[in-house]
Amino acid sequence: MLKIDDLACHSGGSRLLSVTQLKLKAGEILAVLGPNGAGKSTLLKSICGEIRCEGSIQLHDRSLSDWPADERARHVGVLPQSSQLTFPFLAREVVELGLIPLSFSRGEAKTEIDRVMELCDCAHLKKRAFPTLSGGEKQRVQLARVLLQLSQAEQPPLLLLDEPTSAQDLGHQHTLLALLNQLARDGYGIISILHDLNHCLHYCQRCLVLEQGEVRHQGSPAKVLVPDNIHDIWHYRPAFGTLEDQRAVMA
Repeated sequence: MLKIDDLACHSGGSRLLSVTQLKLKAGEILAVLGPNGAGKSTLLKSICGEIRCEGSIQLHDRSLSDWPADERARHVGVLPQSSQLTFPFLAREVVELGLIPLSFSRGEAKTEIDRVMELCDCAHLKKRAFPTLSGGEKQRVQLARVLLQLSQAEQPPLLLLDEPTSAQDLGHQHTLLALLNQLARDGYGIISILHDLNHCLHYCQRCLVLEQGEVRHQGSPAKVLVPDNIHDIWHYRPAFGTLEDQRAVMA
């Protein structure tokens, strides 16, 4: 569904990011990994059009730059790491912003808003003022807004997430990642920046490792996240074990 060729991003004469080729299928979760400053957020910003880059980015065999704004909004959703929204909206009103590119009736809109807020475990926050929420609660409300925005996509939508677990407690980290797996089974293509390599091992089908703006490794987490590669990128050699269900875990 997503195809990137010869992507290059520059700033002030310096190259920020270079990706020769990247493909994402509908139903896949791709983890973007790497140390701080590796170019992970630059990659997401280039895909969603926030920064201008050279190269080709195609979604469903069409250049993203050729998509009309409203159609693109129904097919590409972005969850930033943190929210800068300071207006005293209620949490439900923030989610309602996802209706802007959509054409629901009033009754359909109410049903969809209720559905996505339940999915993201934030329905109980609907009457709370958004600025008073914790960082993790704000993330979940904003995720509900993004899912609402994508709910009328005519083709499998693309969901981009910048460290979606960064503000979540342990339980919500895993329920959020389980939700991403369910969305992938429903046909979403998902690209998520992650820092916890165990999350990548347990919840993602593929990973891309960046370092200094270059792709160092790409493939299945089991093949990429091996001790030598991890030591080469993060200068740390983890110990590996096996959980009761035979999944690998590192520490």
